[in-house]
Amino acid sequence: MDKLEQNLRDYKDSEGLLTSIKALCNDFFKDVSDKDESALPDLLKQKMNELYDKMDKESLINAKNLKSAMEGINQALVSGEEKELYELFDKRDEINRAIEAKREEIKNRLKISFEAAEEVVKDRDFGEKEEILELLNNAIIRETRMLGILKESAQIAFLTTLEGAKDVEETAGAIAKNMTYAAIRGGEFSKERMFEISKNIISAAGNLANEGHIFAKELIKGAINGTRDGILRAIEKLKDEAKFAPDELRLNSQLLNLKNVDEEFIALLKELENEFDGVAKSEIESVINSELDTNLAKFKRISDQAMEQISSRLEELKSNGVAKLMSEANNKFEALNQELNDKSKKLKLNFDANDKL
Repeated sequence: MDKLEQNLRDYKDSEGLLTSIKALCNDFFKDVSDKDESALPDLLKQKMNELYDKMDKESLINAKNLKSAMEGINQALVSGEEKELYELFDKRDEINRAIEAKREEIKNRLKISFEAAEEVVKDRDFGEKEEILELLNNAIIRETRMLGILKESAQIAFLTTLEGAKDVEETAGAIAKNMTYAAIRGGEFSKERMFEISKNIISAAGNLANEGHIFAKELIKGAINGTRDGILRAIEKLKDEAKFAPDELRLNSQLLNLKNVDEEFIALLKELENEFDGVAKSEIESVINSELDTNLAKFKRISDQAMEQISSRLEELKSNGVAKLMSEANNKFEALNQELNDKSKKLKLNFDANDKL
């Protein structure tokens, strides 16, 4: 009697108290875990037939036992790979954190560089001083290198999605949405900056699509819709923050940046369509033609709501400003009135004293 037969006999005699079908099958199949895929099918069938015959001999063939046997076999087959996979997940999280930290470090160093240059230029006197200062203050110039890093990061994330070959459109959409939102929120809110971020992320997808990937259509569609949703999420966040915004000047700037945002997103897609050729061009064109109304409607609804909220807050701030001026005027009037009353009383006392004299 070999080990498997003994284990099956023990299982049967103890009614499953000493061991389990899953555990004994895991033990019986552990020698297949390191076999390559070419040799695996024949070896598995051979051992499965042997297991079946010996289970049948002990009258252990039933649905419950066969299900447990399959669980034990699969556990033996992939337990090593599963362990390696979890180790890779841990490394991936660690790498993602390191990437984010490095990106933030680069961003801060570039910020310091531009601010230092700005201080130097301010202290000098030359012909094109104002033009240079304007360039240094421009959000796009300030973040040129960061946009390049953003594009590379998006390309790596999209490539991983394509290699996974599962739910490509949904995954690409989630990646584009999160990256767009995070990048927009990472700096000042301006239409120009917002669309530069979007352009870089969609371009990353377009470059990969033109390399001949079979999921090119899903990738482009996911990247475009995800970018759109990231912008909309940023606008909704802006709308929520506007309820308590104290800065009238900043609100006016945001209001200007929300005008025609729906039409300009479509214009961006058409610009990208003209820049690309091949698969990327045709897929971008397809999204424009098939989802134009949806894209415009979503943008218009969300941006209109945000503009309405910002306008309402501006009116509130203006009303508060008028109320404050009225209050200050009333306070001054009260003070003046009190002063006049005091002087009147003093004069009256003087007159009374003169009458008595």
